[in-house]
Amino acid sequence: MKPLFLTITSGILLFITTGCNRGIDEKPIISVTLLPQKYWIDQLAGEYIETNVMLQNGDNHETYEPTPEQMRKIALSSHYFSIGLLGFEKAWLPRMKSSNPKMKIINLSETIELPHIESVPCSHHDDSDHTHHHRHIDPHLWLEPSMVKSFVSTIAQELVTILPEQKNTIMSRKQRFMNEIDSIDSYIQQSLQSLENRKILIFHPALTWYAYRYNIEQIVIETDGKEPSPAKLKEIIDQIKTENIDCIFIQNEFPFERIHALAEATGIVVVQINPMNYDWKSTLIEVTNHIKLAKKNRENGE
Repeated sequence: MKPLFLTITSGILLFITTGCNRGIDEKPIISVTLLPQKYWIDQLAGEYIETNVMLQNGDNHETYEPTPEQMRKIALSSHYFSIGLLGFEKAWLPRMKSSNPKMKIINLSETIELPHIESVPCSHHDDSDHTHHHRHIDPHLWLEPSMVKSFVSTIAQELVTILPEQKNTIMSRKQRFMNEIDSIDSYIQQSLQSLENRKILIFHPALTWYAYRYNIEQIVIETDGKEPSPAKLKEIIDQIKTENIDCIFIQNEFPFERIHALAEATGIVVVQINPMNYDWKSTLIEVTNHIKLAKKNRENGE
């Protein structure tokens, strides 16, 4: 692990030695936490601005440390758009702010009103009780389209302050992207509305807000990052069989071996997803299509 003062100092020194030499034709730089945020920004002003993304596919948001090059771009960034709930952000944003006090940090989660977590339909297995509702706030807000509309609106407003000469272009593209988000939302609603069995199984609770939006019950396997005990694994297997649960989702960064026993014992469809994928639209459609297909196959006896 790199010493903290070396990482931050490297970014500051790089800024001192290179920041003042930026050409007048270089694009303004903004920073974000995730690739899906870059996708939104690219829909609005991709050719006019450089987006510095901190976490790439497969990076662990609890343990990741920025590279010197990322810190150099932090020192040159006018804005930082955070999701607001990720461990990486809580650990690193204060340090980034200290290295660039002029950088404006915008917490996107503060632009929406989150429902109380108790109202989110998410079952939870542990060794003390069969199921209960967990209180952990799932940070994957970007998988809920109505929330993303609020995020995009906020980002567009800030981009106009950075690129005032592109205001008309940005606002026109914003409206077009908002319409596209509405179309995605409608597609998901229509695809899932007729489902009778609305339960899905997931290793790590990444679809809480998607499930809340579309009235899906997300049943979570792991407990506080720990795999279930053999006794609880048997309970989950029994639940899959008795409740005819069709599919289990696991994020790409988690090894398939963790759910191999479930798949072998039940024949359940295993779906690997990547919530941090750049192509935000494709991620949502992929999740929806997998749920729809798995349940259709179950109804057809396949």
